[in-house]
Amino acid sequence: MLAVLADAVTTFRRTASSEHPAERRHFVETARWFASNDTAGTFSFATIRDELGLDADHIRDSLKTWRRRRRAEDAERRPWFASAS
Repeated sequence: MLAVLADAVTTFRRTASSEHPAERRHFVETARWFASNDTAGTFSFATIRDELGLDADHIRDSLKTWRRRRRAEDAERRPWFASAS
């Protein structure tokens, strides 16, 4: 279960800023997986959270904070003419 969670965090971070359609789909799927409270599946986020005794809100907030920072960093690296659309 820990390996599934680690892979989800890695996928979230790797695909968060991607423009590639397949990677965007992976990002959306992973973000939805983290957002879900469904405990029906053995490897659902909620089941893993419960089994490992993790704080889902802390994990979700940490991912959101990371993404906000990543977006800000990406915006700073963008050339000034790229945002003048």
